Amino acid sequence: MTELQEVCRDIRKELQAADMYAYEAAKHQEQYADLAAKYYQAAKQHMAVADELMAGADRMVDDAKRRGREGADQSGIVLAWEREMMLEEKNCIMRKLDMYKR
Repeated sequence: MTELQEVCRDIRKELQAADMYAYEAAKHQEQYADLAAKYYQAAKQHMAVADELMAGADRMVDDAKRRGREGADQSGIVLAWEREMMLEEKNCIMRKLDMYKR
């Protein structure tokens, strides 16, 4: 299911962008508070897009299962694994965003 692979790739890109912006928010917090706030908001937006894409990926797998498409079960297994890896990355990003809030 190449569509699912593409969505997972895009989720990873969004998380990478969120990670970079979260780092910048924490880095600039004291000296450039306004800039840091913009970075913080950008990180949150990229996290939201990643969440929306994950929900879309879930719907893709559910739809494939409903239609009885071949390989739908394997796609679900792959998506579960991807989700686990992405949740780990999201937790790291959230820690950086928490550093910004301090």
